[in-house]
Amino acid sequence: MRKAFLAIIIISVIIPVQVLAQGEIVSDSDNLDLVSSRCKDSQRYLNNTLRPRDIRVRVNRLQAYRYISKRMEVFTGRLESNSQEGASKMRGHLSTLNSQIDDFKNNYEVYDLLRDQTAKMQDCDSSPKEFIVKIRQTRLARNQLNSDVQAIHDTLDKSILSDLKLMHDQYLTYGASGGGNE
Repeated sequence: MRKAFLAIIIISVIIPVQVLAQGEIVSDSDNLDLVSSRCKDSQRYLNNTLRPRDIRVRVNRLQAYRYISKRMEVFTGRLESNSQEGASKMRGHLSTLNSQIDDFKNNYEVYDLLRDQTAKMQDCDSSPKEFIVKIRQTRLARNQLNSDVQAIHDTLDKSILSDLKLMHDQYLTYGASGGGNE
């Protein structure tokens, strides 16, 4: 019951600000009054709900991505030391993955900074246009994170996983030497 009540309050407070922030900077005084009256609630949501959730997600994702990268590094090293076909391709995928993980980490730091600046803006009720701009910047940074996550998952799913399956099938068919059963 309490969660439902909280959800209704969040929806009624955050959605109007988000909808306003998606369009051009509004000049209609009624809409600016609406933003002014609800910005403090939005800031509380950013600080008390979204920030802790974002921190958990960031830590968990970054740990998972680094773990995968570390395991792939070991696997690729073994492929290279055994002069296996596909080792250089896997090294390229690993390099791409590590670059994407670094982008994710750096872009998350930018997003954290923007979210915190928006949440701590002192005069949001007297400067609704500035608040809308900050919300828009924060949303764009969050969208960039979504793109970063999608790029990492594409590399993992479409490149690395498909090459691992191909290697697996080749090893089952031809053995570790890759030259066929003799």
